[in-house]
Amino acid sequence: MKKHPLSFLLTLLATLTMSLQLTSCLSDDTTAPTASDRDCLVSNVVLGTLNREMHTLNSAGEDSTYIITVKGSMYPMAIDQVKNEIWNVDSLPVGTDITKVTFAIFNVPGPCLIDKHHEEGDTIFAIADSTDFTRERTITVYSSDAVYSRKYTLQLRVHKEEADSLVWHHEAEKVNALKEAQECHPFFVENTLYLYYRTTDGSTKVIVTDRTDPNLTAPETVQPFGTAAIDVRSVTVHGGRFFAVAEGRPVVSDNGKDGWTDLNADAQAAFIFAAAGDSLYALSADYRRIVASANGTEWKESYVDLPDSLPQKNVAAVLCASRLNENAQSLLLTGLAPMKGKNDETIWASRIWKRDLDNSGIYSTPWMLLPQTTELGDYAFPNLNSPTMISYDHAAHLLGIDGEGNLTPCYSSADNGRTWSPGNLRFPVQSGVRAVSMTVDADQYVWIFCAGSGDVWRGRINRLGWKEEPTEFHSPKRQ
Repeated sequence: MKKHPLSFLLTLLATLTMSLQLTSCLSDDTTAPTASDRDCLVSNVVLGTLNREMHTLNSAGEDSTYIITVKGSMYPMAIDQVKNEIWNVDSLPVGTDITKVTFAIFNVPGPCLIDKHHEEGDTIFAIADSTDFTRERTITVYSSDAVYSRKYTLQLRVHKEEADSLVWHHEAEKVNALKEAQECHPFFVENTLYLYYRTTDGSTKVIVTDRTDPNLTAPETVQPFGTAAIDVRSVTVHGGRFFAVAEGRPVVSDNGKDGWTDLNADAQAAFIFAAAGDSLYALSADYRRIVASANGTEWKESYVDLPDSLPQKNVAAVLCASRLNENAQSLLLTGLAPMKGKNDETIWASRIWKRDLDNSGIYSTPWMLLPQTTELGDYAFPNLNSPTMISYDHAAHLLGIDGEGNLTPCYSSADNGRTWSPGNLRFPVQSGVRAVSMTVDADQYVWIFCAGSGDVWRGRINRLGWKEEPTEFHSPKRQ
């Protein structure tokens, strides 16, 4: 930044007045000033072009850097006229150089001073000069007649991590409960983790622990319903109660551990696969119907036009929220359905069913079979063992294991199940897995539980954990 002697300021006040007149109205992210300070108001700030250092590997596999430009106007500046603070709402990308910052727009009625970076006193602030903003700077704005002045603090924020990067943390390893588990089913109820699993003797156990400091060493036996163990895959929370299936009977418990009682339901169920909106959804015992219930007792059949195509093996389901309508959701049901081959042998084929839900109650849509046609090619639904699905970052994600106990790539679908491809949830290589299940907590962390190996992993796409900054500011109400 060019240095100007302060004695120069008084002579410049008159000559700069006309060139620095207020040129724009208040934007939506500012607060209206009072009459006394309007003459020294910062009304609009737009960053100029910035440089960003990028890292890559050269042909020799060594780290190499190169420079790209960042368009400053893509990162709006918020102005809080109550606290006299200016900052960028969205942090600049990792590696952005803020030691030499210029501005495309800095609308003020008169000249400005900025505090010296490492010395006492102020100097002239010119938007075309490169300025170091590696620390918060104080800018003094003068009115056109130099009668009034007002101080603002201006801060530029730069991300310390890449937006779309995901780092996995090994939350636990060789957990005894998971090492003996034949299958597992985790989910969160607010800040509490419920980890259900089936043991080698066929009984069901559960670990209930706080997700902020999980203790995975204290499993409890889930009381059976009569002599029948609770189906691990079917445990679902709906309306504050725990629902499950035991020997084809829907049952309910207040705590998910004991006191399971028969709902005397009017329909048998293979297992409950989802709770969505005001209903539970289940596959019937003969796998030829989808039934829904608001209370677990009275079940209503949902029409499907091809009942023979309902999945019977490797079943998984996920509820995805709409990007456009807060009342809309899509419920996906996937798995394998039997079909006859050329010699009447049974062939298991991938099937995807989808139902669009309207939580406002205005519309009702049927279940639809999404055909897996040949033109999908590599984007067809993958046939995985022990499939588990979550909705995350506006997409459905599918993880499973192959025949050798290795985790498969995590597949993603951003079009409600029509196409699938390896997504951005890249997972560490993991072997010795008997079954796998994943879930998402309230802080957008993905948790993956590996039965057999006993490992637990936790990770999050960085930008999903970033705090959303306000862009509207209001003066406190007078008492």
